[in-house]
Amino acid sequence: MPRRPRPADTPADDSPHVPGDRAAAPAGDAPPPATSAVSFLDAAQRPVAALVEAGENGAWEVDDLTPADHYVALNVGSASLAVEVKGPHGFRRERLAPGSVWVCPAGESFTHRVADPSAFALFTIEPARFAALTTLADDAGAPVPLRRAYDLRAPQLDHVLRALVAEAEGGGPTGLAFADALVMAAARQLRRLAGPVAPGHDEATPGARGGLA
Repeated sequence: MPRRPRPADTPADDSPHVPGDRAAAPAGDAPPPATSAVSFLDAAQRPVAALVEAGENGAWEVDDLTPADHYVALNVGSASLAVEVKGPHGFRRERLAPGSVWVCPAGESFTHRVADPSAFALFTIEPARFAALTTLADDAGAPVPLRRAYDLRAPQLDHVLRALVAEAEGGGPTGLAFADALVMAAARQLRRLAGPVAPGHDEATPGARGGLA
């Protein structure tokens, strides 16, 4: 599990954290930190409400970790990744194809076991920011829920998350407006893929699977 993203002008923190974690610490050993961690800053040098991180890990496991923000992981490797997910009846195996994501809503705990090396891009967004970017007129002002889901496949989300990583790793050369546009695009894709399915709206990609861990 990668460490928490940090502003680019702060010292590296090698302690393992979930990105954007205002979360409970894992019970047991956490995996090694990611190879890189980056976040966006506004003009006042304060972190904005969405964070992005990229890197690689070896085998890792985490127990009962509860992220405070919506948490999205993209498999940027060239091979499928097997993830053992703890559910109410024990562990089950989920598989993330290259370019697919898994989503953990804010406030939901997860327990994962990953035996193989992985390459990833991670994206977290505060629930209030996500709601502001995705609430539609027919939502009647209600917060937009996300559901736990694995192996969600959408080339649009893949491209947007990779663009966020490239922008952040380059130090944000295109400016905050460009980063905000990418964050909005990512949020809208997440609502389409892992949000409530309403009549007249797109269904999730046929290969997508959801479930509670």
